[in-house]
Amino acid sequence: MANPRIHTPERDPGVHRNAAPARSLVEELGDVADGMRQLFTDFGLRPYEVFAVVVRWSGGERHRGTPHVISERPFLPTPKVENIATLNHELRAAGQVRRGEVRLSEISPRYTSDDIERLFPRELAAGEELFIEVRVDARDGQTRRDRYVVAGVPERRAARFDWTVDLRKQDENRERDGRAR
Repeated sequence: MANPRIHTPERDPGVHRNAAPARSLVEELGDVADGMRQLFTDFGLRPYEVFAVVVRWSGGERHRGTPHVISERPFLPTPKVENIATLNHELRAAGQVRRGEVRLSEISPRYTSDDIERLFPRELAAGEELFIEVRVDARDGQTRRDRYVVAGVPERRAARFDWTVDLRKQDENRERDGRAR
């Protein structure tokens, strides 16, 4: 039995669940936050475009047959790619590969949990694979496409008006024109 002299949140009539989270101040300010983030992109201050890419291999499993892109969804407005300078170069027999993790932050708070699930699906059909592609802008006429996989669960940070997720660098990238290597 609870001690009636000890004040707990359950007995405080002013403490309750948010009955209308879709109409909260955080949700309304999400539009403002996205507008400000879009300005960073428009001014050229976000040189990395981010896409969720799903590929289906014609042979029924990864690296069997020919890969076909079945879905390529951009993250809009363009999220912030953090820690990209911390990637390391490893020397391999075939050349150098980059290793490490980056963080995507400032992913729109207007994405719902279902939207995030579509951008980062956990279950794919046989012969399909998902990767996150970070593309460096093409000011030089070419676009480098770096391939990552999700290294953690996307986190919604309401106080920062965003979603965030960690990504791990993969060895194989697509060619600059989008073809598989």
